[in-house]
Amino acid sequence: MQQRRMLSLIVIGALLLSTSIVLGPAGIALAGEAPTLKSSHGGDEEEMMEDAVTFLVRIENVSGDSDLPTPFAPGVWVLHSEAGPLFTTGEADRGYGLEALAEDGDPSQLAAALSDMELHAGVFNTPAGADAPGPLLPGGAYEFEVKATPDTPYLSFATMFVQSNDLFVAPDEAGIALFDMDGMAMDMMMHDVTVDLLLWDAGTEANEEPGTGANQPPRQSGANTGPADGMATVHVVDDDFTYPEVSALLKVTIDVVMMADDDEMMDEKDEMMADEDDMESDKDDMMAGDAMTESITLMDDGPTPYTVVSGDTLGSIARRAYGESRYWSIICSASSLEDCNLIHVGDELTLPTHAEAMSMTDDKMMVGEKDEMMADEDEMESDKDEMMADKDDMESDKDDMESDKDDMMAGDAMIESITLMEDGSTPYTVVSGDTLGSISRRAYGESKYWSIICSANSIEDCNRISVGDELMLPTHTEAMSMTDDKMMMGEKDEMMADKDDEMESDADEMMSDKDDMDSDKDDMDSDKEDMDSDKDEMMADDAMTGPLVLMEDGPTPYTVESGDTLGSIAARAYGDSSYWPAICVNNSDVTEDCHLIHIGDELMLPTQADADLFMEEANAMGSDDAMEEKSDE
Repeated sequence: MQQRRMLSLIVIGALLLSTSIVLGPAGIALAGEAPTLKSSHGGDEEEMMEDAVTFLVRIENVSGDSDLPTPFAPGVWVLHSEAGPLFTTGEADRGYGLEALAEDGDPSQLAAALSDMELHAGVFNTPAGADAPGPLLPGGAYEFEVKATPDTPYLSFATMFVQSNDLFVAPDEAGIALFDMDGMAMDMMMHDVTVDLLLWDAGTEANEEPGTGANQPPRQSGANTGPADGMATVHVVDDDFTYPEVSALLKVTIDVVMMADDDEMMDEKDEMMADEDDMESDKDDMMAGDAMTESITLMDDGPTPYTVVSGDTLGSIARRAYGESRYWSIICSASSLEDCNLIHVGDELTLPTHAEAMSMTDDKMMVGEKDEMMADEDEMESDKDEMMADKDDMESDKDDMESDKDDMMAGDAMIESITLMEDGSTPYTVVSGDTLGSISRRAYGESKYWSIICSANSIEDCNRISVGDELMLPTHTEAMSMTDDKMMMGEKDEMMADKDDEMESDADEMMSDKDDMDSDKDDMDSDKEDMDSDKDEMMADDAMTGPLVLMEDGPTPYTVESGDTLGSIAARAYGDSSYWPAICVNNSDVTEDCHLIHIGDELMLPTQADADLFMEEANAMGSDDAMEEKSDE
């Protein structure tokens, strides 16, 4: 456990020091530009967005204190009305780009595929405060805004867990609800949705111990290089390794930023929230979660420091500190906040003494703010009555909308079930968002019958169907009968036999061509060996152009260049990045911290024999003990 934490910190340290962010020698897309998509809805975009609500999503890397600090990669977000836009639990990856995201941190393929499916999707790839895209290191955060409507009430997203082979963090396939059953935006004042996140296994590459595996991005020789995963399905990670809880890795919050065509109502709402004495009951409804838990004891001889917690507003803090929410502007001014309507968990505020706060409310000093708060009070009361009347109207319509909402919020958010005919196959036309798994759930109540639908319709690729495809769904009895192991194995054998026959036919044609090319075979084999050798050199740990030639009779001098790490130098010198401790220990006068080297540092690289001997001793006695003993010598 301690070893993988140390290796993770070395990787993160190298990222912080590197002038060009690279997590692996293959130039993984973690550091590259990825497209940020605009809405990909068809139709009249302006009309569709009239009911849109803007949500701010914040994904914060909190893994620094865990036993496995890790970067997270740029990811994909998508708005949807039906479950499973990114994957279906228990089914194979669809080949749309989830594999590239989960194995190599490249979100571009999946984002493009979602766009082609006319889903409202995008990429998040630039940490807050950064000038360019890059991985999310501990302490950093990705922030992005999405505009959602009641027609697309769910948000899904995925980001790679970098210290793994093909793991990613995402909500389940149903996504996170942004709207309630009445089609109203959820009350998400900095709502923490971390509890809805899971650590998923894409099922595309065999897992190794997290933080140490040779085929994981920080250490792999190239993209998509690890062996295949035997399970081959997307599932919550479940293997023999130990992983931190998701809440120890990421914290995700969602906040409502703005409702379209409702700027005036938002301004009034902000004023209503600031003036709780006059509108306490309305505010209680709108600000559920802002209830006072306990009073704040102020110091008498100076300002009192206060740290913002989940659910806080300046009004609720003022109410707990001074007994009245109207002192919120005093806290805002004393804390020099740029936006009095936007505070974040962890912000440090300054609360004046009670006497200072009362003094600062003097009419002359507060005239500007007071005039603004009290302006058009009669109009606000009228608007309040109108809002309450609208609420009554909404309640009267609620019964009419209930059945539609129940369908929309069903287990996999499908609109309705598919009624099968009892005396023959039922025709079905594929619509946007369908998968064989979702069709199976709606028709038979379980997604496991997807293979029956695939077989019954002779679909060449069961992971790929298109809008408009005409399918024939077997009766429920036929579907259950066809799941018999013997029949299923027979179909599998037949499919494999067809594949073998096709491969045999192709092989015969290839052998025929090969007879004509026998005279060139020796030259081609020789060229292939040369190309394999060149490829091995090109795919060394940090994609350097060639190996380092070591002297045989003593250490070889080497000057550190931009982008170097001890691992990349070891890969070029010894063909194995794990030899970095040998370089570190033999240069202790330069490398006091093994994950901190600088451009221009002069290193002495041990001979191959000396490095081999050191690694043998390190493996025998443990790498930490070997480094300590070698340093003492």
